[in-house]
Amino acid sequence: MKHEYISTSLYQNSLQGTFAILMSVSIVNLVYFIRTKQPLYLYSFFSTIIATCFYFVFNVQRRASIPLRYLDWVLTTPLLLIELCILTGIKNWSLIAPLLMLNLFVFVFGWFGETQLVPRPIGCFLAFIPFLILFFLLYRFGNASGFLPFFFVVWTLYGLTYLIPTQRIRNFSYNILDVISKGIFSLLIL
Repeated sequence: MKHEYISTSLYQNSLQGTFAILMSVSIVNLVYFIRTKQPLYLYSFFSTIIATCFYFVFNVQRRASIPLRYLDWVLTTPLLLIELCILTGIKNWSLIAPLLMLNLFVFVFGWFGETQLVPRPIGCFLAFIPFLILFFLLYRFGNASGFLPFFFVVWTLYGLTYLIPTQRIRNFSYNILDVISKGIFSLLIL
């Protein structure tokens, strides 16, 4: 395809690499959970194994479909948020539940732009509103943690990547961000 800038083989290699990394991290998370019985590692296992399953499908299809990618994120980001709440000492479900709802609204507004119910930049702008509120609440009520700026930066990069006009480059970038936000994060909490 004209103006794709990322070769098909590089793109497919990124799908395979992401699958392999997330599968490996899933196994490590499961081993850590079995050894320690700490819920943090169980949440981490589920977030990485769910993503691994989606990347398996992406590899079979030889591409990452946008609806499946959104389904992956809708399932895995609440788990990542719960992990972040554990790491920042947020235990009150009366705060965690609104955080999860704000997270869902990020994807709803993103989906509006994805499906052209609104222009993509408007969808991105609208999605950043609950995103910023979510992180304000995490900073306000959580303990200081290096993981908050880590997630703020990485998840902001997802939003900026959303604006890349070329789908293959956008998906390639999402693969890298999934490795960072799920795989590398999981290894950092060990």
